Amino acid sequence: MPFPRVPVLGPLAFLLAASAAAQTTGALRVEVLDRGGKPRPGALLVLESVERGERRNLKADGQGLATVAGLIPGTYRLEGRTLHLRADERIQIRLRLEEAQATVAVEASPLRAEGSSVTAHTVLDAEDLVRLPFSPHRYVEHGYLAPGVTPSGKPEPVVLGSMLDANAYLVDGMATGLSSTGRFGMNLSTEILESQTLTTGGHKAEVGFASGGVYNLVTKSGGSEYHGAAFTSRIFRGMNARPDAGKATTPEERPTDSNEFGFSLGGPLVKDSLFFFGAFNRQLMNLDFENVQPAGATPHRRSQEEDRSYRFLKLTWLASAEHRLEFSYFGDPVTQTNFDTAGDSSVKDLQQPNRTRGGDSYLLKHVGAMSPQLAWENTLGLHRTRFHWFPATPEAGPSRGQLDAPGAEAFGAYAEDRLDRVRNLTLRSEFAYFAGPHQIKAGFQGLASEYTKVFQRPSFGLAYLDRAAGGAGPAAGDLAAIRAGLLSIQGSDYGYAAGDSLATASPVSGQLVGGRASYLYQRTLADAGSYGSPLKQRVVGLFAQDDWAFAAGWIANLGLRADRASLDAEDGRPLYRQTLLSPRVGLSWDPAADGRTRFYAYAGRIYSPATPGNLAAAGATTGGPATVKQVWIPSLNDWRTWQATGVQGVKNVAVGDLKAPRTDLYQAGVERVQDLPWLGTWTFEATVTVKAVRDLIDTYSSTYGYLPELDALANASATKKVIANLPGLRRDFRGFDLMARRTFEGGHRLQLSYSQGDLNGNSEVGNVNTSTAKNTGFASIPSLRQDYRPSPYDGTLNEEVKHAWKAFGSAALPWNLESSFAFLWRSGLRYSSLVKVSGDNVLAPGTARGDQELPHVMSLDLGLAWRIRVQKMDLRAAVDILNATNRQPMTWVNNLGGAFTPGNFQQPRVWQFSLRAAF
Repeated sequence: MPFPRVPVLGPLAFLLAASAAAQTTGALRVEVLDRGGKPRPGALLVLESVERGERRNLKADGQGLATVAGLIPGTYRLEGRTLHLRADERIQIRLRLEEAQATVAVEASPLRAEGSSVTAHTVLDAEDLVRLPFSPHRYVEHGYLAPGVTPSGKPEPVVLGSMLDANAYLVDGMATGLSSTGRFGMNLSTEILESQTLTTGGHKAEVGFASGGVYNLVTKSGGSEYHGAAFTSRIFRGMNARPDAGKATTPEERPTDSNEFGFSLGGPLVKDSLFFFGAFNRQLMNLDFENVQPAGATPHRRSQEEDRSYRFLKLTWLASAEHRLEFSYFGDPVTQTNFDTAGDSSVKDLQQPNRTRGGDSYLLKHVGAMSPQLAWENTLGLHRTRFHWFPATPEAGPSRGQLDAPGAEAFGAYAEDRLDRVRNLTLRSEFAYFAGPHQIKAGFQGLASEYTKVFQRPSFGLAYLDRAAGGAGPAAGDLAAIRAGLLSIQGSDYGYAAGDSLATASPVSGQLVGGRASYLYQRTLADAGSYGSPLKQRVVGLFAQDDWAFAAGWIANLGLRADRASLDAEDGRPLYRQTLLSPRVGLSWDPAADGRTRFYAYAGRIYSPATPGNLAAAGATTGGPATVKQVWIPSLNDWRTWQATGVQGVKNVAVGDLKAPRTDLYQAGVERVQDLPWLGTWTFEATVTVKAVRDLIDTYSSTYGYLPELDALANASATKKVIANLPGLRRDFRGFDLMARRTFEGGHRLQLSYSQGDLNGNSEVGNVNTSTAKNTGFASIPSLRQDYRPSPYDGTLNEEVKHAWKAFGSAALPWNLESSFAFLWRSGLRYSSLVKVSGDNVLAPGTARGDQELPHVMSLDLGLAWRIRVQKMDLRAAVDILNATNRQPMTWVNNLGGAFTPGNFQQPRVWQFSLRAAF
């Protein structure tokens, strides 16, 4: 029986897309009508995958609905016309049956995505990643183009005011966040990506613990025809027209020089049943630190070098027309030489440690179409990575202002070999069922995470610079502790005195008997055998989500998830146990039921259990090694012990009855598709967001005495500290985003956005940092050494960006040329000036949180490419100018001494040349 040919009557009625959930498959529902607009039961259609050559026959049921679930994202042909399906999109199309017509005609209205009850996501497909003028970023940095996203000073962004550990990073459904910090955890080449989606709100029940952004990455697959690419690029710093001022701040900056090359290849291994896709990508980068000037040295440049290598292999087996199996391997080793930390480049000169990171990860996936209405998806993923610090302490030389103690210990140079291991095991099984007005997803999610820290050569040294030579010198409190330790253990303080004296010819802090000129050196020796057991986290949960089209133009999103979260210390001691219930509800109204105007609202509660590594940093485990602290005595030409501690045990730091921090998220907005004269069809969106984060976890010390309800528990520990949900610790975000976008012929696009946001509270992005009882993160403001609740400690937070303008896109030009650009402008980030007092960074007297502001930040990247197709070969040559205006000042506050240098630049103006051949 021949298949009837049907034209599309109207535009796409709507797309129902879960907010970048872990499920990566999509679904298509076709409503078939006859000439009079009535349902047409029994109509037959053919759906074909362009990339994989797979075909499916669709048959309309008694209500005229033809449905297919479990579709792999990609490009499809429906009776000769093209549809683009992205991760987790659910497409509904209305068709009118014209028996006499032999083709399917799709009207000009663009394919558009409707996300959950709030359209809050930015999608980059494979073509965008090729066309846009990107420096060799990590994929997370592409998220800076999305509205509501602000910088953090780290690769991962702050999304609508959330903490850094509140984002999720999903690769084909596998969780790749770090169990050490909850942050970005796996590098990969954008060459392997079919699409990249960043969702910033409207999270449904299938989304677990991310209250910030959800990165959902879908990788490419092999198909029935061979396809691949070879590419190379080079960054040159020659266009930098003027010198950079000030010292660099963080290592998370775009490179000054770079070489990149790679290739990919995919195709059939066994015709029509077994396919492969593999890729290799290597990036060699230099990041220059300008005007480095240690004490006693002249300003000069030094470089941090980075070698990134990405490997990928996917095997796909079509067991039948309804079931497919995928096995994927990911490798992401990275080596960093002269690894820097914030503010260190002016103090150290070629004394940074080296660092390697990365690992091998594996993913097994099954997608099955149990029926045209029912799909079953299963994901089993093992993500492994490690961070390895190892010493790089050169011999003393004339270029260094620091002196060395025996063993080459020097200021900030840690002569240790440290290894952090991270492992995530992800198991997910879920069903997607489409029947009548209901689109239901339900399933199970499990995550087993481990974090282990090992000191392989755990001794390190610390030397203080002479104050007169520009160094800070040891604080009075440190000198007092050393003096008391020497008295108790050695019976003599060897003439050390608290305070600061400039009376001698070679003034120092901490005089020795006889006024002998000296520098103060300390070192710590640790017992490697007493450290190295893992912390273990387990999270299991069930979820159900129904997107219910209960009336014409109305959709209700009803979701609920229940999770059981637990975390065990290295000795098996439970640190927390909690059952979490997370309701999510949304409502969408399309007044004309034509897919052109939509009003929406959303409310949801999201929990974010602390990751194992966050509690390890707090000293909440038995993992702390036995340590011996020593000081160098020049008059004796020897080290003397001033403190010795045994293995950190259960009583080292008390742990309260912890509960997961919670986020209450509310959003509302409107979306409109409008045909504009001369300008074509545009989609406009406006979204308002209110977010409140409570029950934050941090450390309190009874020494500070402002939380008497926790004093008894803190005093029961050896350090008088307790890890708990500190009362009144909060962060609140209120803001709105405006966005306009259009898709052009050939897949070119343009997106414009404006964001405004206010972020207030008394906790920074780092969440837990209990070894010092200070907040970590952006310009570490130690709100927790004082009562953080009243003014001036409760106020504007550092990550706040009041205003942000963004735009990006590409366009086809005559003579086979393409242009592209990416533009970001954001107002200054708020911070507070800091001073150094007693070894701790505290708010300067008379200042308030957020009373200072950095200069605005602007970056403009431009691209021009020549592109031609020769038979099946796509050839592209491009020149990009990165930071074209050379006006990209720093975005980080150096909290050493409360100073910052507004003349800093994240990247000098450079140009990038690239070649690419694909087939």
